[in-house]
Amino acid sequence: MRFQILRATKLTTFGNLAASGQHTWRERPTPNADATRTPLNVDLRPVASASELVNAVRHRIGEARQRAERPVLCIEYLITASPEAFARHAGGKGLPDKSTYFRDALAHFEQLHGANNIVAANLQLDERSPHLVIYAVPLVETGARLRKRSVIVGTGPNGEKVREVREYEEPATVKLSAAHFLDGRAKLAKLQTDFHLAVGRKHGLERGKPGSQARHSRVKRFYSQMAERTPSYPELSLPQAGLLETKASYGVRVQEAIEKKLAPLIEPLFVRSQALDVARESEARADRRRDEAERRRKVAERRTELALESELSSRQRAESLSLEIARLLAGLSSAEAHQVLDAYRAAKEDRDRDHANSRSLGRSFPPK
Repeated sequence: MRFQILRATKLTTFGNLAASGQHTWRERPTPNADATRTPLNVDLRPVASASELVNAVRHRIGEARQRAERPVLCIEYLITASPEAFARHAGGKGLPDKSTYFRDALAHFEQLHGANNIVAANLQLDERSPHLVIYAVPLVETGARLRKRSVIVGTGPNGEKVREVREYEEPATVKLSAAHFLDGRAKLAKLQTDFHLAVGRKHGLERGKPGSQARHSRVKRFYSQMAERTPSYPELSLPQAGLLETKASYGVRVQEAIEKKLAPLIEPLFVRSQALDVARESEARADRRRDEAERRRKVAERRTELALESELSSRQRAESLSLEIARLLAGLSSAEAHQVLDAYRAAKEDRDRDHANSRSLGRSFPPK
């Protein structure tokens, strides 16, 4: 069966974005690409380099008036099909390299994100199977609406916080939100289904089984897995031993000969291993940053909650004091009430003055 293939990855930093662009426009070594076919790759947007991609995304996200603390800057989509769907792998019976399948895919994502938010698109024909790479800035326009929020309004007799739901108006805005498109299994499944109904089915391609437990590779890893050719190992011929040559000397010559033959295969594997180590460390750093951001968010929420509780407690004490004063003055004449209030204010001023003097004295003569 011939299947559609659609992958999406979130690019959260300009470093991620630049690295992806360098791979797309072959600005870094790409072992799985045929350099003689790279000139056949086609740009479907004016952007044609990693630096232009970064500038285009930076310019576009300037339109956002609302964004998360660490937002997803861009979504990278990879569109292709299983190898047997293409004519180059099916004896000429299949999709041509520059199939309208890719044009229809681009039109689909222009409709999903808005044409202005598709900042770059590159059709790559120099790997094992043709594929389209699309870069979309996830801007979302939202209209004004009423939102509901649970807020703390007091403390009950048993010490528990009392909450109530209040409505507030949220104005129309433009948000940078990848979650609007990719957040959760349901949205990811819908992404695949909508693409199949609009594009894949039209070109005779099947959709993968919904809800399948099969695990997908990351986009960068998928590039190499999809396009990696079966390596052709060189024939190893051992050198002839010299008549008077020692075993140690002959062993050194055999080792050098084998290393020379296998070097073209070993070096790319070493480079990939280093790249994987860098990627793992980058993911670990990102996890640590997310954990720290979550900790700070919880601390900020707790401080806000304590401030609200303190404000509410102060207001309740003031109301209680006002009621007590009113009760005490209820049986007095107006002149007597004024005398009592004047005496209370004078006593309070004396008490505050004594308290200030004692604090000043404590600062002047610190304990030894």
